[in-house]
Amino acid sequence: MRGMAALVAALAIWILFGGGVPRSRTFKRPVVTRADIWRTTLIAGASFLTILAITEVPIAGLAVATLAAMTSASVSSLHRRRRNQQLAERWPDFLAVLRTRLASGVPLQEAFIATGRHLGDDFDPVVDSIEEELSTGIRFDEALSAVQGLLPDPLSDRVLATIATAQTTGGSRVAEILVGLGSSLADELRLRRSLEAMLTQQRLTALVALVAPWLLLVITVSTNPQSAAAYRTSGGTAVIGIGLVATSVGYMVARKTATLAKPPRVFT
Repeated sequence: MRGMAALVAALAIWILFGGGVPRSRTFKRPVVTRADIWRTTLIAGASFLTILAITEVPIAGLAVATLAAMTSASVSSLHRRRRNQQLAERWPDFLAVLRTRLASGVPLQEAFIATGRHLGDDFDPVVDSIEEELSTGIRFDEALSAVQGLLPDPLSDRVLATIATAQTTGGSRVAEILVGLGSSLADELRLRRSLEAMLTQQRLTALVALVAPWLLLVITVSTNPQSAAAYRTSGGTAVIGIGLVATSVGYMVARKTATLAKPPRVFT
């Protein structure tokens, strides 16, 4: 039963970090940093030791540690999504500054680099890569195509591909293309903000459904010696194991239904 709980924990963390059930043909390593691993390990270990000290029921400690690890992985994934969303929110400002520089007569290549340097932060790696590509003698539109996929947000690929198209088009149509792109991005971001607000309550409900039964279990076992003794038996271990599987699956399904579909990276 402990092996089953460990397997469920590993699968849950993989799904939460990787965004889906691993498949043989589309096997990808989930995005996990060392900080994520250390944080999740410390939280799971602390949870296990705390619950074991309170209840003296090892399987209860293992179950709570598994759910704590899932929650930690979920929080890390949420932070990454918010970071990507913040990057996407900056593109309309980038395009506005870019159009202003173009209106003053600056060429598109110089205007793009100057705008990226002006806004800095997330745009610095893109500008650095573009300048490195340009130093090899390739055209600006080819340099834009080469750096697509460098930023984590798929909207970035769309913006860079559209600007590359505008570069090859040239003339007065560059401003028209950028205006249309800015309007399209603003509408999409507005819609995504509205949907995210609607899904917040569902995420909170999923979190409550995850925590509530296990909090009740800890309280019951810690205050009732007979319950603690019952859960130390093979039957009690099986009950907690089944509950862990059911809770884990239900939480993952609830989170998946409360997550916006990721737009595909069609330009990379």
